[in-house]
Amino acid sequence: MRTSSARSISKNFIIRLFPAVFAVVVLCVFGLSGLRKVRSFLGTSLFLSHSWSTNIVFNTDPVVLASFTHDANDRHQILLIPANLIVKIPYGYGLYPFGRVWKLSQLESRPELVSQATADLFHRAVDGWVNTGETVKLNMSGGSPVGPQLQSLFSLQSLVFGKTQSNLQVLDRLLLWWNIFSMRSHNSLESDFTSMKQLYSQAPATLGISGLILNDAAFLPTVSDRFEDVQVRKDGLTVKVFNTTSVSGIGQNFGRFINAFGGKVIAIENKNQKEPACQVVTSQQNKAKVLVLYLERSFDCSIHITSESLD
Repeated sequence: MRTSSARSISKNFIIRLFPAVFAVVVLCVFGLSGLRKVRSFLGTSLFLSHSWSTNIVFNTDPVVLASFTHDANDRHQILLIPANLIVKIPYGYGLYPFGRVWKLSQLESRPELVSQATADLFHRAVDGWVNTGETVKLNMSGGSPVGPQLQSLFSLQSLVFGKTQSNLQVLDRLLLWWNIFSMRSHNSLESDFTSMKQLYSQAPATLGISGLILNDAAFLPTVSDRFEDVQVRKDGLTVKVFNTTSVSGIGQNFGRFINAFGGKVIAIENKNQKEPACQVVTSQQNKAKVLVLYLERSFDCSIHITSESLD
C-alpha cells in the first residue's frame, strides 16, 4: 500500500514537474530569441551602433548641424551655417542656397538631399535630419545660445509624438531628445559660422544666385578640428584612395571625408578597374580600427582582408 502510494506521488510529481520544465525551456528559447531581436534592434540605432559622434542637421535659420559625441570627456558640437550659403546639391540639381534645400527635398521627395549636401559641405557623414515642416527662425540677437532654443523646439512631445519629420527611428528620436535636453554650457560648444565673415564672400552676379559663396581655403581648416576622432588620429592609419568611377573629383572628395575624420590620405589615384561599390582593403590587424569601421558603416563600404603588403 505504501509502495503504491509512493509510486503515485512520484508519478504525480513527474507529471506536474514536466509542464514546469517545459515552460522554462519555452521561456528560455523565446527569451534568447527576444534577446537577439533586442540586440538587432539596438544595432540599427545611429546613436548606439558606433563609438564616434552622431551628426544631425535641423531645418532652422541659420541651419544647425549638431554633432553629438559619445565620449563623456568630449563636448557636443553645435554648428550654425548661414541659410543663404550657396551649396552644390548632388545628383545634378546644381547650386542652391542652403536654406532652400529643404523645400527642394520635399518637392523631389528626396529627403536625403539635405543630409548629402551637408555632408559634402563639412566632409563628414551626416546620419540624420529633423524637420518640423517649416524652417524655424532662431534668435541670434545678443549672442543668444542655441542650445536652449533647440530644447524648446524639439521637445519629447514634438520629436516622438508630434508631427516632426525625420529619418530617425523611435529609439533614436528618444536618444536625440535626451542629448538635446542634457546639453549644457560645460558639455557643448556652439560655433557661429554666420559671424565668421572671412569664410565667405558675396556670390558674383554671373552666378545667377544671390547669397554667399564659401572660401574653402579658410573654411576647411576651421571645421576640421571639430570633427576629428581622437582615436583615429592615434591609430595613425595611412590611406590610399582609388577612384574607380568615371566621375572626376570623387576620389578627392572622399579623401576629404577621411582627412576630416582624422585619417591621413597619402595618395589619390584613378583606377581603370571598375568596382560596383565602395571597398576597403585592409589587413587583419586593422580591420577593427575605428577608421575602417567608420567607412564600413557610414558609407556602406565592404571590407576585404588581405595578407599582401599595402605600401
